[in-house]
Amino acid sequence: MKKLIDIPDDWYQHLKETIESPYFKSLGGFIAKERSSKQIFPKKDEVFRAFNLTPFQKVRVVILGMDPYPYTHKGEPVACGLSFAPRNRDYVPPSLRIMYGRIKQDIYPDELSFPIDMNIESWAKQGILML
Repeated sequence: MKKLIDIPDDWYQHLKETIESPYFKSLGGFIAKERSSKQIFPKKDEVFRAFNLTPFQKVRVVILGMDPYPYTHKGEPVACGLSFAPRNRDYVPPSLRIMYGRIKQDIYPDELSFPIDMNIESWAKQGILML
């Protein structure tokens, strides 16, 4: 199968109509043109990272983000292709800080501290699709 974007086959089959639509192709062309003259985040090879990390058959939760992280931290883009995840583990994006606050409040209310891991790829691999 010839694919227009690099995502797993099962995702591609479910999204094929959209991916191969004139609108999506036009949007891809526009973004490619913008990348030639502007700094666009996330990096080109990370755009569909969420689909590559989260197997279609495992999706149990979908979390939609509203913060695209269009800025840098220590010279690197914060956006890394997985919503809420920071590229640099010493930076906690505001949305992820809020999520961990809710986890503490709802699951660990009596604990002074609880384990926090800025690498949330494990969430994606377990079926949490973060877009």
